[in-house]
Amino acid sequence: MELGLVCFGDGSKTGFANGTTWKWNRDRDRYESGTYTETRKEVFDASLMVQTWAGGGRIRLPKSLIPPINSRGNQGWWDLYDVTVSPDTVRASYRLNGLNKPRLVIDRRSGRITVTGMSDYGFRGTCDLIGHEPRRF
Repeated sequence: MELGLVCFGDGSKTGFANGTTWKWNRDRDRYESGTYTETRKEVFDASLMVQTWAGGGRIRLPKSLIPPINSRGNQGWWDLYDVTVSPDTVRASYRLNGLNKPRLVIDRRSGRITVTGMSDYGFRGTCDLIGHEPRRF
């Protein structure tokens, strides 16, 4: 079944933060500044697009959901694999990079989409059919 969807919601991924810290130096009998790097979950508003057709599909990710190390996609689009479309759901996965192969599930009744991947990578939102249709999809 051919579908063209635009989905708005919030995404999350693991990010890196740098900062300054103060540590006590016993040898010098004083505090000294230093830097640190830590990983943490980043949450942000985002939108993505999903297209499906008989036997396949693709997903267009916002830049905020694309990690520095990725499989490059095709002009922002990633191919969907294992696409199954039923009257109630759309399920698929895509290869973001060698370690992260997120899965997506779209509830066709409510329009809710959930994308889950490795670690803190994910997206939750609501999809609308692209075009001027009287129903969601």
